[in-house]
Amino acid sequence: MDLFVDILLCLAYLVEMKQEADIDVHPSWMYKWRSYDLWFFCSLLSLWNLGSFIMRIFLTGRPFSVLFSFRSLIEIFTTYPFMVSMFIKNGQFLYVGFYCSD
Repeated sequence: MDLFVDILLCLAYLVEMKQEADIDVHPSWMYKWRSYDLWFFCSLLSLWNLGSFIMRIFLTGRPFSVLFSFRSLIEIFTTYPFMVSMFIKNGQFLYVGFYCSD
């Protein structure tokens, strides 16, 4: 199922690239226009990735190896920004390099 979610995130990134538009928010390098539907979809997929990450921590016999792995670092930088974006102004437009997790 995680592979399917990763494929959906890749497709979402391609859709985001097709929706290229400017947004008048500063600093401009930190924000990119994203439709609400795409943001909501990516947020749901990020919740799935977060749940999968938490399950891996508790279901493996070595939780510290999961926490301190390179994949965990990538998942933190691609999952948490979507979670944080729900609580900040213009969070829908926050740039997230979610394609890196794939």
